[in-house]
Amino acid sequence: MLNLKSKASEQQYIKLLNKLMMQIEVKAAKDIAKIILRQYRSAAKKVASGKTGIASSVTSQTTVFINTLEKWYKVTGKRFSDLTWKFFAAEFKSEIKEVKTIEDDFWSTYNVWLKTEAVIEVKNINATTQKVLKRIINNGIKKGESHAVISKKILDSGKIASKTRATTISRTEVHNATTKSINTAIDVTKVIMQKKWLDVGDMRVRDTHINVSGGAWIDKDKDYNVGGTSMERPGDSAGGAENVVNCRCGEMFRRKR
Repeated sequence: MLNLKSKASEQQYIKLLNKLMMQIEVKAAKDIAKIILRQYRSAAKKVASGKTGIASSVTSQTTVFINTLEKWYKVTGKRFSDLTWKFFAAEFKSEIKEVKTIEDDFWSTYNVWLKTEAVIEVKNINATTQKVLKRIINNGIKKGESHAVISKKILDSGKIASKTRATTISRTEVHNATTKSINTAIDVTKVIMQKKWLDVGDMRVRDTHINVSGGAWIDKDKDYNVGGTSMERPGDSAGGAENVVNCRCGEMFRRKR
């Protein structure tokens, strides 16, 4: 994370980062899967009764979904803020503030972010779910299928979506919270830093995530240029789905030179 000296150390760090994220992702995905399955089951029940308006089946889970994301954002924030300060203390022992003060500053900032972020992300996730459900219903109607048949298709789709989408959502949001918590944990130390985008280095990395910002170090408070899109960090939702879904990138940091 800090002052990585070689390509080998960079890859060792990014592997550690993804390993730790995966431990949280698996647990978060189970919670998210339950919510998605409830949405699909509710929609299937409505369609079976002859109704085609399924918006409330999705939005009825909004509060639960927001609370769930907030829960896992907090778990992630705790895990990676602690990890960041561990690295940081080893590098800047004489400059790091009292841990209790740092934690207070961190959570004051991070909690504001996670509450706002959870609302935005659930809104986007629900919008996608509604589009998928409407597509299933509309396709069934065009084919002249009965409500019972369409309802079963929704249930079948839900069994798949509750696993695949839950995994994707969990991976994306844990990564989002990971990079945000690391950045926030560094910010509250008040040490002026620079940052550099770090990709995983395999064939699955997006072309736009290789050599980000020309592979250069940039000031911590500046945005990266990611294929023409400005992003504060890997996982930053400002980058849009094309840049954040299933992203595994991280960052390196060093004192500003």
